[in-house]
Amino acid sequence: MARSVNTVVLLGNVGVSPSIRTTRSGIVAELSLATNERRPDGHGGWQEHTEWHTLVGFGRIAEIISEYVHVGTQLYVEGKLRTESWDDPNAGVKRYRTKVVVLNVVLLSRNEQRGSRQTYQEEDRDFSSPYGHIPESEISAEEIPF
Repeated sequence: MARSVNTVVLLGNVGVSPSIRTTRSGIVAELSLATNERRPDGHGGWQEHTEWHTLVGFGRIAEIISEYVHVGTQLYVEGKLRTESWDDPNAGVKRYRTKVVVLNVVLLSRNEQRGSRQTYQEEDRDFSSPYGHIPESEISAEEIPF
């Protein structure tokens, strides 16, 4: 089976205050991040385009988001895409929504409580690598394929 990659890197500003909820499995934070780009307008000028991304964080990442992130906060985010689907009974069609699951977040905005940059990473990253569960000490040189 061919290996695949599902990685997202975003740098943008929070557009809506994070929504925080508690589930049976822990705390969940959902927020909206705006990224901006300039495109040629075809007339020798430039046009600004804003893309909105829905982010979702779990556990410690969600706690950090709930405590430090607000509208206007600039974030650097690393994550992965997740698409959910459901049947819309009103329209009779299947609907889709893609979110970015936050695995690593760097707070870039300044405030009086912290410096200009603070990094938070999801602690359990077993899902980011097929070998994430193997402690480094248990891998011998013979097991490395290159």
